[in-house]
This record gives sequence, structure tokens and C-alpha cells, in this order.
Amino acid sequence: MDQIKTGGFKLIGIKLPHKTSNEGGRSSVDCGKLWEKFNDDHIRDRIPGKISDEIYAVYFGYEGDHTKPFSYFIGCKVKLETRTPDG
Repeated sequence: MDQIKTGGFKLIGIKLPHKTSNEGGRSSVDCGKLWEKFNDDHIRDRIPGKISDEIYAVYFGYEGDHTKPFSYFIGCKVKLETRTPDG
């Protein structure tokens, strides 16, 4: 595995409205529904200031190890000065 260091960057997209966990397959359902919303609502097309069409899926805010609740986000990299749209 390679390690890549990069400067900071900004992402705009959507996140789960609540934390999820890997217990009982809950995260598969929750994250899958978020992907459906991202695709069905054409979120990528609505993100202003995109640098590229690459999509980032980010797992963050873990309350412990991989078995504990975490937050999940899907979005695109944008110019730093881009204002996050409402909604």
C-alpha cells in the first residue's frame, strides 16, 4: 500500500443524517441508501465549483474501532472558495 500526502482540500456533498455502525449489517443498508440518493438526485451534477468528477466516500467520526458508530459522507472535491449550497 502506498501512502500519499496531500494538502488540505474541500468536499461538498451529502452525509448520513445520523451515525451508522457495522452491527447487523446496518451500515451496508444506510450507506447504500445514501448512494442511491446521491445517484437518483444527481447530487454530483448539482455540486458547484467541482475540480473533477471524482467521487469521495468518507468514513469519519468513529466512536471507537470499526465496530462502533461512525458518520459517512459522499461528495466531490471543489475549489476552496466554493460556497456550500443550502440543502
